[in-house]
Amino acid sequence: MRKIKKSVVVFILSIVCIFAFTGCNGLFRDPDDLGQGGQGVFENINLDAGSDYKGTLKVAYVNSDSEKRAMNAFIKSFNEKYPNITVVPTEINGGNYSASLLNVARSATSLGRYDQMYDVFWLSQDYLNSFYMSDILFPLGKVDAADKSFSTDDFVDLAKEVSCVNDTLYMMPRDYNQVVMYYNKDVFDAVDMTYPQSGMTRTEFSAMLEELAEKLKTASAKNAYGQYYRDMPYLVDCNICWDSLSWPFLKSFGSQVVDENGKVTFNSDETYNAIKYWKELIKKGYACQIGQGKSSSAKQFSMQNSAILFHARAVMTDVYEADLENDIHGVPNIGVAALPDFSDGGNYYVGAGSSGYAMYSNSVNPTAAWLFLKHIASVEGQSSFSKTGNCVPVLKSLLSDGNAEWRKWSEEKLQGDFDNDAFIYGIDGATTTRDFYKYIPVAAQTEVLNCIDEAFTNMIAETAARERGMIANAATKMTAAIAQAQ
Repeated sequence: MRKIKKSVVVFILSIVCIFAFTGCNGLFRDPDDLGQGGQGVFENINLDAGSDYKGTLKVAYVNSDSEKRAMNAFIKSFNEKYPNITVVPTEINGGNYSASLLNVARSATSLGRYDQMYDVFWLSQDYLNSFYMSDILFPLGKVDAADKSFSTDDFVDLAKEVSCVNDTLYMMPRDYNQVVMYYNKDVFDAVDMTYPQSGMTRTEFSAMLEELAEKLKTASAKNAYGQYYRDMPYLVDCNICWDSLSWPFLKSFGSQVVDENGKVTFNSDETYNAIKYWKELIKKGYACQIGQGKSSSAKQFSMQNSAILFHARAVMTDVYEADLENDIHGVPNIGVAALPDFSDGGNYYVGAGSSGYAMYSNSVNPTAAWLFLKHIASVEGQSSFSKTGNCVPVLKSLLSDGNAEWRKWSEEKLQGDFDNDAFIYGIDGATTTRDFYKYIPVAAQTEVLNCIDEAFTNMIAETAARERGMIANAATKMTAAIAQAQ
């Protein structure tokens, strides 16, 4: 009964804190102040636990093929090191993953039945702030500081940054995800064109699409479905409203969302020029209509129905391999290059980030959870994950290592000319929405992203005045959302 009363108090206080929140520097709580329940979790972590440790661990993840491969790889290599820890995995539907997970956590908290919740669960940087506000994340930085056998010093800086709230680690990053340009070599071979190259400018990219579209008009080659390449609905498959694409794309044109004082500056010529450029690609049939990329999840490219895909390494096997049961032939003759320089010779910006796993704030198996999370970020864990083909390691020491498993996988499966360096090309220009998140309240961040989405989606007006009005309207909504959250 005491647990139930305490959990209700914690829940109410967390809601109060959310509405009292005044900036992205964090809620009014200190990660070192864990409260009685959290302190008990921390004190129950055996930092000296060895390979003979016995225990159980419940983990949850999205039920996609690539996520299942990742989890199986981690569990297999983890149990080689800790054979007496039983890992119980649970798949959750990706369409309502966040809501389902939060519902389980809230139920466990309200009932004081913490064993009903997963000890460890998959997380992406997009979910981190909302999960943090829900008060279900254990501050891993607290354990990191106490465990002398573990260090985050070798983490890719940006991956570590997006895994923290208030400079405290709440998500164990498992990979470095930078958006790249996949391409179907067969399409370019069909028209005798040079493959896309890393370092392409916006002008060069546009010229390549124009040449490809023109040459495909008379091409006689067909894909694995017996369809002519010239009948592809568009050349580039992507979701331009995905913030890992939309924000660095806007930034490349000089656009801003807010300034350092939190004032909305989205309504600008730079924003207009960026969205207008993408609109022109759609009008010419080079890029998919806004919204189509959201539902396709790279499906058009994997069905050989587009020549190019903008995505990250995380979907490598999804687009490379065939799934004939679902009538997907994949793109076995696949190539990759860095995302074009949309600044056209200015500062190169590319979307990047990380996904990983978090620990439940009231975990009943905290030692096993911490051992598992440490393993994910270890060389052994990273190497096992890399063997799935879907990983660019989160450890800097493995990025340029020619013998690292993620590079060896590509050389074996995709031949030696596959450009692994495309996944870390221009890494100093890697950027995320944290650029402007730090200037606006957490409670307004989702709505601000929705407004960016809306600005792209509504750029279909026939006149420049109406198009600019769409951007101005999005900016007005951003201002209102920020004001309401303060």
